[in-house]
Amino acid sequence: MGSATNSLKRIDKVLSRLRKKYPSRVKRDPHEELGGRLRAPLDACIHDFETAMCDDLNTPRAYAALFKWVALAEKHLDDASEEETAAFLQVFEQMNSVLGIEYDVPPVQTAASSGPTSVENHLLAANELAKRRMQLKELKDFAGADALRQEIVALGFSIRDTKDGFALDTL
Repeated sequence: MGSATNSLKRIDKVLSRLRKKYPSRVKRDPHEELGGRLRAPLDACIHDFETAMCDDLNTPRAYAALFKWVALAEKHLDDASEEETAAFLQVFEQMNSVLGIEYDVPPVQTAASSGPTSVENHLLAANELAKRRMQLKELKDFAGADALRQEIVALGFSIRDTKDGFALDTL
């Protein structure tokens, strides 16, 4: 696990340096011709990456292409032109859009800090409708009871009448 952490730190370090050098995140067309000395090596990185992903999602080969990009960026970062720096970032963005390396995990809510979820809210609403439905059935208002059944279904639940009242099931 340590080598994975070190690898991610290496990627992060290269990205920090690239973004510091070229802060505006201008998108290049990935198929646009890149002139100069880095055209062939960057094209090779993309080609290797795309070939790996097309080969039954061969992620080990895709990551090898990513680290080929990292090595290239480390080697040429200090003397890269603005256009080359933008190209490095664009190549990374292409790879990142597939691999999700910079994916920010949304914060997890704990049970203590979170309110009811929409499913829980729907269940509470369906339960209240089911209670009202039972009352309408006792009053022999079957049309009203059927209308409430349809509202319960619209919330994502089915209702079964039981000897003790009712039971709700998810659809």
